[in-house]
Amino acid sequence: MLLPSFRDHAAQLWRGVAMTELLLCWGGDERGSAFAGPRQDFPACIPVASQFPHAAGVALAMRLRREPRVALAIGGDGATSKGDFYEALNLVGV
Repeated sequence: MLLPSFRDHAAQLWRGVAMTELLLCWGGDERGSAFAGPRQDFPACIPVASQFPHAAGVALAMRLRREPRVALAIGGDGATSKGDFYEALNLVGV
């Protein structure tokens, strides 16, 4: 499951999100987050590093359900200097 940030368009396209869906989302249309392709993926998080706590929570839910899956959050541009990143590390460390 992908939990993308605002710069992960290539990963979303690779996973099956249509370009029209991305453009709808960035144009402010809520239908742009209803992906026809990878329905399990999350829409892009706009604030830097805010996808990491979401990914930690999703991964915990998958573990509790004993699902053999992973949650992937991609960060960059100084994401490791944000509090959200460290909050997620604390959650997965517990």
